[in-house]
Amino acid sequence: MVCGILSEQLGEIIDVGKIWPHRFSSGGRDFSDNDLQLPWSAEYIGRAMDSLLGPAEQDVPGMFTPVPSSVLVSLGVDWLTATDRPPPARRCGEEVTAGAMELLAGRIGQLRGLDDAQGALVANWMAHDLRWAMRLARTGSYDQSTGTQLYRAIAELAQLAGWLLVDLGQRARGQRYLLAGLRAASLAGDRDLGAYILSCLSYHLVWSGNARDAVRLAKIARNGAACSSAGMAGSLLATRQARAHASLGEQRECQQALEEAAQAFVRPSPGEPPSWSSWVTLPVLEADAGRARLDLGDPRRAEQHLVTGIRRLDQSRRRDRMLHSMSVAEARLARGEVDGAAEVTRVALELGREIESTRARSRLVGLRAHFAGHDAVTAKEMTDDIDQVLAALRPSGRRL
Repeated sequence: MVCGILSEQLGEIIDVGKIWPHRFSSGGRDFSDNDLQLPWSAEYIGRAMDSLLGPAEQDVPGMFTPVPSSVLVSLGVDWLTATDRPPPARRCGEEVTAGAMELLAGRIGQLRGLDDAQGALVANWMAHDLRWAMRLARTGSYDQSTGTQLYRAIAELAQLAGWLLVDLGQRARGQRYLLAGLRAASLAGDRDLGAYILSCLSYHLVWSGNARDAVRLAKIARNGAACSSAGMAGSLLATRQARAHASLGEQRECQQALEEAAQAFVRPSPGEPPSWSSWVTLPVLEADAGRARLDLGDPRRAEQHLVTGIRRLDQSRRRDRMLHSMSVAEARLARGEVDGAAEVTRVALELGREIESTRARSRLVGLRAHFAGHDAVTAKEMTDDIDQVLAALRPSGRRL
């Protein structure tokens, strides 16, 4: 925690080895600022993955520390201005076949479908598949077309692993997966995937309370996307920018971004929707718009969006339904509707009993504080119910 605070305030990465050198050492596997500024190459991606996927017994407390937001913004600019280069290819080694690529793509799709309810399991599975994909990239033979597919798959795996790890409370490790994925997407020449990864980093900054740099990253992502004004991908990028503006109380900018998101959704994209955007649906965007309205202090309109989104969400989206239900409860409490807030909170608690998510736990803590501010008997009952669920939702300390 101390390393994270120092890193953010000083604008450089401070690991435990720097402040307690005789007790802990990163063993040369953690990244310094200089490492993060290395050229955007396959060698960098290999180095990053070696660090992230190394044996668990080599880990030490504080081995990874959060990347300062100023460094993230700088890397976003590097991605935006990076010169296009031919996709990677190798002439020696066993051939990477079309069948192998189809298998890898299928696995990514299957795992993405499981992440909402089984995040820890999927994150571990992702690590296994990343090792396999990196071995193909390092030792296999493939032409530029297959190399493009392979590095796109590596980028997708790293993105999903990074997203899940941050949700599970491993922010620093998750950031590094996302940054490695950003490099892999750049090598694959996939600007939309790179923009999506940057938007994930932006979203994480919103969660951690740094909305100003979150806006910067979101704008960089939209400026660098191949098609930021059409399709599900463009709509998602605009929605995430709206969330960042809402966290700053910037109503006009938030409203404009939400309107652009709605326009992009109904405007067809030039080609097939990217595989990573399969989870982006109208209910998801509707609920996110509701959360933005709530952050802006408009609980009535927020609830309208949220309820509509939840009603249409797929039943398998347990984590999303839980989080959005808690947002509805917050909106009702903001209007003094304690009984209505309790009703939807009970639904959220039932959904969340088997979900491993530090984000969900943090949101429950915040919701409990809202209930504690009311004198009604129902509010007291809800604080007790939330306490029981929180006691069972112990944060996961497992290394993934």
